[in-house]
Amino acid sequence: MLIDLRQLNRYQDSRPDARISRIFERKEFEDSQKYNQEKHKHKMIHELVDTIVDLLLWVGFWYVAIWDWMNQLMSENGLCSETKWVEDATQAFLFIIITYIIQQLINLPFSIYHTFVIEESYGFNKMTPGLFLKDEIKKFFITAILAAIIIPVLLYII
Repeated sequence: MLIDLRQLNRYQDSRPDARISRIFERKEFEDSQKYNQEKHKHKMIHELVDTIVDLLLWVGFWYVAIWDWMNQLMSENGLCSETKWVEDATQAFLFIIITYIIQQLINLPFSIYHTFVIEESYGFNKMTPGLFLKDEIKKFFITAILAAIIIPVLLYII
């Protein structure tokens, strides 16, 4: 956070360095500083919210509750296996998916704001809401596929 604050102060500087003033026009430099400052503030708020939510999930034992809920869900739906490591892998996979969904629901407003407010106000956004939604769905499925491959392998090794 300290490094982010120092960087934010650099973005507030409206005077370009002598070396930079030879490359960029003053207006171009000021626009870049304004864009980077707004983007950096958004990033800092996002990281702060992520840290607070993660801390609350740990301190409030929500991760434990989600793990226990996955265990109960597996028992009720007959997802338990005769082989212990297969059952652990299934439970770990479901746990990762549920926590991923929670994180994405928290991060979604930040992603929407970054893409459709900040990027669009500076003319960088070419994404439509439909394409944004498709990308989020693809990201979820890629994460699920990778988790389904990696988690069992890691648990088998352990």
